[in-house]
Amino acid sequence: SYFKAVERMVLGATSGSPPEDGVLTGAASDESYVSINLLRTVARIKTVHGKAQEFYDFEELPLASIVGKKSRRVLIVGEAGSGKSTGLLRIALEVVRKGFELDQKYKIPILLSAAEIKKLDFKDIASYCDECTKELANSDKSCFTADDLERGAVHLLIDALDEVANDREKRAVIRLITDFSSKYPKCQVIVTSRPLRSLSEVPELKAFDEYRITPISWRQAEKIVKRVNENKRVPLQQSQEFLDRKST
Repeated sequence: SYFKAVERMVLGATSGSPPEDGVLTGAASDESYVSINLLRTVARIKTVHGKAQEFYDFEELPLASIVGKKSRRVLIVGEAGSGKSTGLLRIALEVVRKGFELDQKYKIPILLSAAEIKKLDFKDIASYCDECTKELANSDKSCFTADDLERGAVHLLIDALDEVANDREKRAVIRLITDFSSKYPKCQVIVTSRPLRSLSEVPELKAFDEYRITPISWRQAEKIVKRVNENKRVPLQQSQEFLDRKST
């Protein structure tokens, strides 16, 4: 099934050298995953002495718990190696595991790369999702239905918007994402990116709730590598490359 295929993909991701975000093989597994937190600044209006005043609060939560929030459009921003890609993998894993237990209220995670969306000539992301999920499940049958989209059963997880080559292409990808979100407003869309000034100038992204990944310490990074190595999921050289990335 598609859920089993997602689980296999997540637990095996990634092979070979780590991608730009520094994902270690098996880093999203139960044995290796170290929780990553998100931080968001929230403006609140309070009445003080009869006058409305604006105050700012901080909301902090585990990254994987973002799927339980009401936000339908989420932008997760973090530096290279901060855990954005690993976080999306963990979300996908937790969603499919819940799907194994549920009957009618299952959710369907779909992991995409922003750069892949840019390369392909699809009129809409839903069509691309259909092709990707069928390929992953090695099936000719669609892995989600129009009803799943309408009822918000799909979690669209789009990684590395910053890796789309130029601003014009980024805007084209963002338009496809927002078109999908507008057509299926009950579906949650989560996009990750490194912090880029150009993204703050894209009007469509103002409709996204922006969360920042709280920096992990060198000790936390070392803990991740230790857990992964204990489960023999990653070569020593790949582990060292990850730690080198965290120390710069």
